[in-house]
Amino acid sequence: MAEHDANAKQVARRIPDTHQGSCFDNSNEIPCPRKGNPFYGQDAQYRGAKPDYVNNGDGTVTDRVTGLIWQQGHNAKRLGWYEAHQACADLTLGGHTDWRLPSIKELYSIADFRGTAGHRPYLNKVFEIHQPSADILQHDRFAATHHSSMMGQTWSSTLYTGQHWDRPGVNAAFFFNFLDGRIKQAPTHGRRGLFYRCVRGPTWGANDFVDNGNGAVTDRASELVWQQSDDGKTRNWEGALAYCEGLTLGGHNDWRLPNVKELQSIVDYSRHDPALDTRVFQQTDHWIPWSATPRSTPRVCG
Repeated sequence: MAEHDANAKQVARRIPDTHQGSCFDNSNEIPCPRKGNPFYGQDAQYRGAKPDYVNNGDGTVTDRVTGLIWQQGHNAKRLGWYEAHQACADLTLGGHTDWRLPSIKELYSIADFRGTAGHRPYLNKVFEIHQPSADILQHDRFAATHHSSMMGQTWSSTLYTGQHWDRPGVNAAFFFNFLDGRIKQAPTHGRRGLFYRCVRGPTWGANDFVDNGNGAVTDRASELVWQQSDDGKTRNWEGALAYCEGLTLGGHNDWRLPNVKELQSIVDYSRHDPALDTRVFQQTDHWIPWSATPRSTPRVCG
């Protein structure tokens, strides 16, 4: 995939870019369209904070965008959620002992959306990752129905506040699959073992919202400005791109559809239905909002 559209607009932000550099229509890769044409305004046409990783040469990687320091290597053994927490707490690496299991926002921050399931992981090449081998999947009940390229689930520390598959009383936590690019959740108890990758440094991803009083909300943590309320209408992806590109709100007309990392940055994981801070945002329906990131997926519009 291309790095970015050659004419991509630079936008200032504190969220690592997705690295999605190709443009698509509803089914195929296309030359990135010009402004005013269908499918204009997608991820590749806006260039954000370029991922900036430093290989520290001691088994750790520093992300200079978020300030987080990551375990570089791949933990081949899959653990339960509590075991993964303990493994990170017990880790000594790079001369440090203050490792922890990352939150889902922290984990998602290192996702690389040039990935394609079965071909390229959704993770920068500075990190190590492998598909699970047959012996690792030997007792996995999903191994018979899932290709190994779908089995890159990596635990986060973030608990899921809804019901696990409509089953009350089941505690679950979010994970990100670095082999197929999906966020899901799995029970914290039981025999379910997933990969884990430890992190250290000040927690990252908290929001600092300010109601601007003009239909917009500023997140001072990311420096992004958001549309405060949806307009109550559903659109296909092409229509959502066009809507945000044509929006005038709060005295500004430079709105755009957010990329998938930006959209995830305002998710409130302490809530569900909606997983949104309803003290500052209003959501009039239960439809999942579009992102500008096509899946092979500064003012932003919600």
